[in-house]
Amino acid sequence: MDRVTACAQEALRRYDCHPDASVTLLNVSENATFLVSDPGAEPSVLRVHRLGYHTEQEIASELTWMDALRAEAGVRTPRVLPAADGQRVVTVAQDGRAARHCVRFEFLPGTEPGGEPGGRLTGRHFEELGEITARMHRHARGWARPAGFARFHWDYAAAFGDRPVFPPVEIYSKPWSGQHAEQQVSIISYLTRPTGRPYRGALESLFSRSRFSDALHGSGIFLRARIAR
Repeated sequence: MDRVTACAQEALRRYDCHPDASVTLLNVSENATFLVSDPGAEPSVLRVHRLGYHTEQEIASELTWMDALRAEAGVRTPRVLPAADGQRVVTVAQDGRAARHCVRFEFLPGTEPGGEPGGRLTGRHFEELGEITARMHRHARGWARPAGFARFHWDYAAAFGDRPVFPPVEIYSKPWSGQHAEQQVSIISYLTRPTGRPYRGALESLFSRSRFSDALHGSGIFLRARIAR
């Protein structure tokens, strides 16, 4: 993580942050997410993207959709904080290493649903998340994508083809045990069956989803920076 943290610290220079501004790691998944503490500004969040996953154009397209969700679908997404030169996606070149893309967002306070002290998940949490997910699906179906919009599809090739986006299922997934092991084999066999055409329905359900780890709960559930991977 030292390289990624160094990249985050270097990215702060593009935002004209205070010389004493610092970054603190919040989360690592496909991307690394840092809390930015700046004596001269409100807290913010910096996302350092995983190498070789999304192009700058694909990241910019995600940000465009996040803007549209907030403006048109009533889904609370964090606003992008552009760099000093107006760029929404900052590319940081590191000596002898591949460049990484970074995006800075406003800080939205809250906790993962059920994660507050003494809290627990309830049916109401699932109702809220389902309602937000439905709004996202409805918006995506009717939204006129702007010119240059680019995101890869979670289809058969992306998940189970010769060059999957993620490692093969047997490597990426943690094996289930006991009575669930047979169910795991059945699910994987069903999704990878040779039908002669991509089986998109189940794949989109698996990978185009909102998770509680992608949400925060304050005054209602809202989505944080990692909406569309």
